[in-house]
Amino acid sequence: GPGEWHDPPEATCDSFGLYGQHKLLAGLHDQVVQRGDERAKTLAINLATFLHRRIASLVAARVLRAWPLARLVAAAAIVSSVTVLALRGIVALLADAAHDCASCGCRTTFASPLFWTLVWVASSTHEGEERSVLDAHKKLLREIPDLCLILAPRHPERGDAVEALVQDAGLTVQRRSRGDAPGGQVYLADTLGELGLWYSLSDVVFLGGSLLPIGGHNPFEVAQSGAAVLSGNHVAAFAETYAQLEAEGAARIVADGDDLATRVAALLTKPDELATMTAAAARFIAAQDDQLDAIASRLITTLKLDIP
Repeated sequence: GPGEWHDPPEATCDSFGLYGQHKLLAGLHDQVVQRGDERAKTLAINLATFLHRRIASLVAARVLRAWPLARLVAAAAIVSSVTVLALRGIVALLADAAHDCASCGCRTTFASPLFWTLVWVASSTHEGEERSVLDAHKKLLREIPDLCLILAPRHPERGDAVEALVQDAGLTVQRRSRGDAPGGQVYLADTLGELGLWYSLSDVVFLGGSLLPIGGHNPFEVAQSGAAVLSGNHVAAFAETYAQLEAEGAARIVADGDDLATRVAALLTKPDELATMTAAAARFIAAQDDQLDAIASRLITTLKLDIP
C-alpha cells in the first residue's frame, strides 16, 4: 500500500530480465523522487550498474550476429569449453583473424558444427515440454536433415533426465556440461549463464514454460538478440510483453509440438518470413531502448549522478 516498501525481485540474469529491470528502475525512480527513500536510491545505483553489465553483454551478442568472424570465435570458445565470459575478448579477436587465442585458452578450432550447421534453439524448457520439442525436432529433421537443436532446460540439474529423453527419442546428443564438442542432432546446453550465446547462434528461438500452464518466460532478451520469438500460449506472466511482440510481428504463439515444428520449418525455409520477424524484433527493441534511455536520464538527474 501507499508508503510501504516492497522488496523487488532479485535482479539476476536468470530470474529477472531486462524488461523487468526497466520497469523496476521506473518504480525506483518514483520511490526516490516521491519519498527520498535511501534504500531505493542504493538499489537504483546497484541495479543501474548491473544493467550496464547486461547491456554490454547484449551488445556483444549483436556483434556476434553481425560479424561472421565473431561467430567463428564464439564457436571456437564453445569447442574449447571456455565460458561466456571469454566473449569479452571478441573485439580484440576481431582485429586479427589469425590470433591463436592463447590468452583466453581457446584453441584455433574454427570448424565448430554450430557455425556451419543450421540451428534452432529451445530454451528455458520445463519437465513435460522437452518431449514435445524433441518430437518437433524429429519432424524437422525429415525436411532439414542437418538441423541442430540447442536445447537449454530451465533447470540445468535436469540434464541427466533430459539427455535420457533425447536418447529415448532416438536422437544423437552432445552435452555442454560434459565438455562435449558441439555436434549431433541435439546439443544439450545444461549450463547457466550462457543463453545469450545460444541466442546469438540462431535466428529462431522457442521459449519454454509456455506449452504447459507455467506462465512463460521473458522474451525480451531473445528479441534483443535479434531472433524471432516462438512460444506456447501459456504466457500469463509476460502477457503484456508478448502482446506487444505479437502486434509488432516479432513473436508467434504455437499451440503444441506439431504447430512448433510447422512454425520453425516455415522460418528456416522461408528467408523473407524470417527476415520480417527479426526486423520486427529490432523495431520492438529500439522502442524499448528509447524508454530505457529516458528512465536512465531521469535516474541520473534525480540521483545527481551527472554532477562532477
